[in-house]
Amino acid sequence: MAQEPAADNLRNSHQIQFKTNIDVSSNYIHCQIFCENKNVDYAFYLVVDGVTAVKQWYKSEPECLFRLEYNRTKEHSIVFFVRDLQGNIVKKTEKINQHYIDFIPSCSIEGKSIRCHIETTQIDADYAFYLYFNDEQVVKKWYTKEKSVFFEIPNEPIQYFEIKYFARDKKLNVFSKNSGFKTYKPRTNEDRSRTNFDFFLSLDGEIIYKKVKPENKRFSEKLKDHGGVNRFRQILTSHSKTKISNHIAEGFGIENDGSYKSKYIHGYRLDLLASLIKEYPSLHLPSNEERENIKLQCELLIEALKEANSAGELVGDWALHNLIYSPKENRIFNIDLEGFITYNPLPEWANIEHILAWIREFLILLKP
Repeated sequence: MAQEPAADNLRNSHQIQFKTNIDVSSNYIHCQIFCENKNVDYAFYLVVDGVTAVKQWYKSEPECLFRLEYNRTKEHSIVFFVRDLQGNIVKKTEKINQHYIDFIPSCSIEGKSIRCHIETTQIDADYAFYLYFNDEQVVKKWYTKEKSVFFEIPNEPIQYFEIKYFARDKKLNVFSKNSGFKTYKPRTNEDRSRTNFDFFLSLDGEIIYKKVKPENKRFSEKLKDHGGVNRFRQILTSHSKTKISNHIAEGFGIENDGSYKSKYIHGYRLDLLASLIKEYPSLHLPSNEERENIKLQCELLIEALKEANSAGELVGDWALHNLIYSPKENRIFNIDLEGFITYNPLPEWANIEHILAWIREFLILLKP
């Protein structure tokens, strides 16, 4: 088992010299070490409120990415380690300015405007916002105490927009972050003639934004029938006692019309993967290892679906076009969060028997 560097290992530290850099984006802390010494490796610790939260053990790459998922009101620090072939270790600790950590930008489309907001508990700061919309000239709102602003936008389809957020402390230090979205067109399913949403993908590829179409009356009516947007928030933020919650994408930022954001799942959409296997069997895609992983995750999903059904908790649209296998997380996720409103209760043609049959038919395709 790897051990933490002891104090007596930190000898000959003058032989190792390095510089560091920390870049904080909306969701990540990017750490880098710049060292001219040869044959060294690097380790990184994320420390939150004095407690080591995450350890990245020694590797040859001089950089590391930590996700910003801890209490942002607490102090965050990075501990950098450099180790040579003789076991000599040098470490540096750098505290991150709290204005970078306690700074959560967000934006939403509201009619013919874009609302921008900075969530923070920091005081004695001013805020500014820049909007880049389609190919239009940048629009600026200069520093005020307001943490939320609205930008009016042209009456044209949204292709792309980016917001630059600025916070300026009382010493006139400026901290900035970016966020934004571009239009996104997911591959349509042949059994689905329409969609209730316009889709936007965040510029970093991390978030999918599903905006309710203005003409979409069906979803709005369904939402009212099921307790309105507050009930939708409750559904997306509550955690089932059954295993099915492990297979539902994370949703957040729910708006009054039912629009919402969710984590973008990178991976294989099961219906498209089934079509690929049928049409191009000679390609042998995905790999045998991935097929075994997907088969196992399908079995775990079947078990979770049965458990939820027995507990009377099974709702949602579990058709294959809503299921994505993530190789990174080695799990299958349902990405159709609005389905937990529109398929509540389950319609007869999409009940547990049909869901299990769809998945089992897919499993047959995965066999060599």
